[in-house]
Amino acid sequence: MAEVHTRRRRVWEVIKQLKEKNIEPKSPFPAQLRIHLESGTKTFFTLADAIPTLKELGIHIQLEDREELLKELMKDH
Repeated sequence: MAEVHTRRRRVWEVIKQLKEKNIEPKSPFPAQLRIHLESGTKTFFTLADAIPTLKELGIHIQLEDREELLKELMKDH
């Protein structure tokens, strides 16, 4: 449960930045990120999945070591 809380807190930090850019974000349970863009709606199950899109929008996030490791492991599957 603490991990979900941590992930949600990090998603909310990104949501604040998106709102500053007048982009409509949502955070479906448990800690996903949904962004409404002119090109359509995109849903990301992790912040690591959202990094390329967030970079295009001018939002840069730093992943924790554990998230980096999980991202690398998931690349192979």
